[in-house]
Amino acid sequence: MQCGTAVGIARRGSAGLDADHQSTPAVRISLCRPEQGKKKNMELFNKSGAMISSVFVMVGALIACQAKEGAVPPAPVIEAAAQRLSAHGGAAAERRLREWADQGSIVAKRELGMLYQNKTPRRGEAMRLFEEAARAGDAESAFQLAEMYHRAAENSGRQPDKAWPLYAQAAEHRHPKAALRLASLAKDGSEEAARWLAAAGLVK
Repeated sequence: MQCGTAVGIARRGSAGLDADHQSTPAVRISLCRPEQGKKKNMELFNKSGAMISSVFVMVGALIACQAKEGAVPPAPVIEAAAQRLSAHGGAAAERRLREWADQGSIVAKRELGMLYQNKTPRRGEAMRLFEEAARAGDAESAFQLAEMYHRAAENSGRQPDKAWPLYAQAAEHRHPKAALRLASLAKDGSEEAARWLAAAGLVK
């Protein structure tokens, strides 16, 4: 510590007092200043705290602005939210996915369909979501909807007529599972089966 000494002079006495009592003795006060390094560290700490607070305020404002404008996040964010919902559940996460789907997010519709397709009461909603996303060109949604039609046809003993064009749509968008399914549905040894096997990457 670097210390210094200050001298404080008391007020002069009022008029009429004896000369010996016109002023009080000087008072010495010892004043100590923090070391220069400590002072600088404190200044840096205060500046860092102010900067962090500003960042938090800015992030909060951006989130509020996004929520106000109803902005839909990019696909990786939606897929990550869907994965957390599938693993841990949560009404808030599901509600957020539904909001994004209602705003037209194809990825949110697909992810909700994936979530609902194995829940009997919600299979109809899953098919609707897959259909809307497939119409917008989502290959995975087309494949998942085809799979639902295919399973329904197998359970009823009918041909999967509704599934075929959806498999074809997905396969044309380089979906290997869809191409493989088309190859299995085609006549064994036919040129069509060979073509879909090639599309699936199983033959050249």
